Amino acid sequence: MHVVSHGDPAPDSGDFAADVLCEHGGLSLNTTSRRRISVEAAELLQNIYPSWNPLPTSSELCPVCDAHVHISKGNKRELRKQAEDEKAKLRNFHEQLLSVNSFLTDNVSCAVIPIDFAKKWKKWLERPTDCPRPERVDNTCFICKHDMLVFDPNVPNELESSALLVLKSDWDILESLYPAGPLITVRRENQESSPSSVDVYTHNPLVCVDCRMRRKEWTSTYITIRLGGSTNKGQELEDSKKSLVHSVSGARQSRRLRQIRELGEKRRLIISKFTTVKEIKVMVQEELDIPTICQRIFHHGKELNDNAATMESLEIFADDILDLRRENEAVELDSDSEVEPRDEGRGFDGTLLGSSGSQRTKILQRMHFLEPNRRT
Repeated sequence: MHVVSHGDPAPDSGDFAADVLCEHGGLSLNTTSRRRISVEAAELLQNIYPSWNPLPTSSELCPVCDAHVHISKGNKRELRKQAEDEKAKLRNFHEQLLSVNSFLTDNVSCAVIPIDFAKKWKKWLERPTDCPRPERVDNTCFICKHDMLVFDPNVPNELESSALLVLKSDWDILESLYPAGPLITVRRENQESSPSSVDVYTHNPLVCVDCRMRRKEWTSTYITIRLGGSTNKGQELEDSKKSLVHSVSGARQSRRLRQIRELGEKRRLIISKFTTVKEIKVMVQEELDIPTICQRIFHHGKELNDNAATMESLEIFADDILDLRRENEAVELDSDSEVEPRDEGRGFDGTLLGSSGSQRTKILQRMHFLEPNRRT
């Protein structure tokens, strides 16, 4: 680029050399950043820049760079093949990540894996050449120093915040592909043997009560805000998990939209023990664009009505889940109040639009837009 009071740089200067030559000194593989010029143009430039030695048009591409490209293509093919092989071996697990419905049935042995591993694995399957493959299935975050669980699988919010249940058969496959452990098994009991309608899980190892309660002893943590959709005041919180209509006007909805409609939109927020409910609502307004007046927040089915209450006073756990219901803002008129009709004014009075049919006909006839009816 020309700079006033400075001489123009030569074609082989640092500003332009990388467009023609690669890091090895050979011809660059990028053909879009260079052009061929005529012999006359080259001679003219050499007269201006005597030190410039242009490469002949017969120059070959850098063999080192060319070899790297072929190796890179080979590696990408291998990564794609590896991803396809794992996807085929873990077909049930992959379908579980894409499905919005629960796959668990009674008396089926399952295993716990970190939800972060599942997210990374899914991203790697979708873009194996761009996203890194997960290194291991590490469950040590779920085990305390007493070799017991720090969360209770029978408390849904604790399980959903950081863990995912997979079939035991899928765990065995994961264990053969990745360093994995320790094993945490979970089984849902037959509902006929349970007097309550709530899912009951047996698990190994057992829950460490002391270490689980210490999860409340945190300074700052992430929580999950789960939006279940717009509901009325008389509806239950679980209404957001009703069956979906998978098509609109004959068009199939995307899987992501179906998941959002059934499971709800989720956002992760970082909070402190002194964060108030009001501050949570402000964060939600910034994240989801929902006015604070339209928000109803629940914890374990109990609505958080006190905006001044802190997370500590409400006994919110680390990595806990808060359910959000969106209320439609409505302006209701008092039934006893009288609303006077608005004076619309003359409107189109005096124009064609404000005239009756016969009047419009007469006006149009005067304007010669219509011929008067002739008597025969």
